[in-house]
Amino acid sequence: GGSSSSSSSSSSSTGGGEQPSGFARACERLGLAKMQGGNQQPQMVYLQPGEQPPPGAQVVYAQPVASGSQPAQGGLMGMLNQASDSFNKSAGSEQPQFGLPAGAMALSAGPVDTTEFGVMEGRQAVFIKQRVHLGEAIAQQVGFGCVESRNQYDIFDGVTGEQLLMAQEQSDLFCRICCKPNHQLKLEVYDVRPGVPQGTVAMIGDKPFKLNCCACADICQKEMRAISPSGQLFSTSKIPQFGNGFTPAVETMDRNGSKYQTMKGPTLIVGGVIELISNLGFNLVDNSGSTVGKITKKKPGDGKGYLTEAFADSDMFMLEFPATATNEQKMAILNNALLLDYIFFEGGPPFSYNLLDQSCTVNCCLLYCCGCTCPCSCTAGGNSGGE
Repeated sequence: GGSSSSSSSSSSSTGGGEQPSGFARACERLGLAKMQGGNQQPQMVYLQPGEQPPPGAQVVYAQPVASGSQPAQGGLMGMLNQASDSFNKSAGSEQPQFGLPAGAMALSAGPVDTTEFGVMEGRQAVFIKQRVHLGEAIAQQVGFGCVESRNQYDIFDGVTGEQLLMAQEQSDLFCRICCKPNHQLKLEVYDVRPGVPQGTVAMIGDKPFKLNCCACADICQKEMRAISPSGQLFSTSKIPQFGNGFTPAVETMDRNGSKYQTMKGPTLIVGGVIELISNLGFNLVDNSGSTVGKITKKKPGDGKGYLTEAFADSDMFMLEFPATATNEQKMAILNNALLLDYIFFEGGPPFSYNLLDQSCTVNCCLLYCCGCTCPCSCTAGGNSGGE
């Protein structure tokens, strides 16, 4: 049966102008390609929902070709997209080692759980990697710091390295230019596991516009609401009133608005250059005061990672779930981590060089007080002679 399915697949992709299936387009969009090797053709198997793997196939591997691949474009934008793809393709070296073959991700060979939040079934931890946008990085280095691309995140199983989800920001360009990172947006989180139909939504994060000031009123309490695939609000992550003083805190509420968990970060100082030299831990604390999990903002793992994160937004997070967390609560923690990135790590890269006035700016850190964040930076050179 393997040769007949292979020939039918080949004919559908090459003959008579027929279009590839939706699942094939999903694989193509995610940049998955077949791995060649030995006498086995192919080593990678695309499984439709409910299909069983070929006899003897226990583990199936996929090789990322271009993380965040985009439609081909000409001119400057095409060049920037290709360069960004090459950055993201080689970002595997920045991920923790999962004990898998180099450049490969483990894919489930069995049936896929497509129930609501089933993507989190059995997960102990997940790893978030923000994609690099080269156009944004270049603009920030030549004095156009207001330029902000829509964020994209790849989300992996923190134990096996299997890619589970992809999050894509949807927001207005004017709002991003004028109000980042406090702008209104929606984060569409898609289930990208093999065997899951293209466009399957796992969650939507709804982040309203908030002022960056003391969290004394609702308009200043940064938050993001988590919406289920069925359209129901199931969790809200929100800075408490007055922001827990000098220690960052984000409370997590359930469907009924009852707080069951609080994320607490390092006192006073977060972000900036410090994120290049140290992991930043944000503990997940239950209502009894016990630490039950953790979100860690990871420092870069090698020289290329340091260079990338020093001059561009390229953040990485490891989420360790509480042992008793439900699938719904794990998705709520993911929502919490994505909000965390916008609050503390999207104000700009640690270093920037303005080619227009020949100045260099170092974002030393981000100071936190009562829900308000204030960048602490210094500038040298430039027309004003430095500060």
